[in-house]
Amino acid sequence: MDRREERGTGRTMQALRTAPRGAIYVWVNDHFTYPRELAKRLGRDDLRIVSPDFFLQQYRGTDRPVWVDHAVRLTPAQTAGYTGYMESRRGRGTAAEA
Repeated sequence: MDRREERGTGRTMQALRTAPRGAIYVWVNDHFTYPRELAKRLGRDDLRIVSPDFFLQQYRGTDRPVWVDHAVRLTPAQTAGYTGYMESRRGRGTAAEA
């Protein structure tokens, strides 16, 4: 069996499918091979896949929606300055609520 077939229950696939067009997708770490391959297979070349460190600097000046993978656990330091909207499979709302 292919390693990709052994993975979880499809939660990331569903999140990638339902992310808004042009969204920033926050992946659990900075190893992007799996989410990029999955996004490509789903025809979601419009997504920008980033690590949680996106919140440390890169979010400034963006008005793109932010979609957070179910496995991401953000620290207060990562979300301290972020006041925009984000959504994850755990919940939706501001960074402090997700």
